[in-house]
Amino acid sequence: MASGGGGPDRGKAEEEGATLVFADETGVSTQPPVRKTWGVKGKTPVVESPQRGRKRLNVIGAIALSPVRRLARGMSTVLDGPANGERCAEFLRSLLASIRGPVVVIWDNLAAHRAKEVKEVLGRHPRLRLERLPAYAPELNPEEGVWQHAKSCGLRGHLCFEAERLRDLAEDVLEGINTDRRLLAGFVRQTKLPIRVGGG
Repeated sequence: MASGGGGPDRGKAEEEGATLVFADETGVSTQPPVRKTWGVKGKTPVVESPQRGRKRLNVIGAIALSPVRRLARGMSTVLDGPANGERCAEFLRSLLASIRGPVVVIWDNLAAHRAKEVKEVLGRHPRLRLERLPAYAPELNPEEGVWQHAKSCGLRGHLCFEAERLRDLAEDVLEGINTDRRLLAGFVRQTKLPIRVGGG
């Protein structure tokens, strides 16, 4: 049902008229990412953040490329817990509910991606196929660009001390990215994968 790790079979996907979906997971924390910034000489900028009891949220997201024009659209979900087999299976079901026709999901070899719950979704939905990215090759997954952009721009220096506030902020930031077709197309092109992508 899934390939052995040689990377996405672009030719086969194009023959099937399949939507290509690059998926991945990440985490966000109430302790904000640290980045360089400008400041008054002799006065180091200070960002308050919780040092104890900091909270972390897990996120799963994807960039989907339409079968004809390869227009990119994004989607993401803040998870209520770790990215286990059950939650990955639920994400696959949500993809199938929003995408018509054959779907090829391309992601890494995380154990949750090989869980029985995921295999059950594959068994019930023959139009879904999974492809594995090569090991240690995050540069081949354009969804990595979403995470990097979110953390270096929208989530940089945030002041969230509670998980609910962090969830709201993460959802807002990711929604802004996921609806920007030109930005998403740029993430795909940045991978240097031989995939034609429209949208700017």
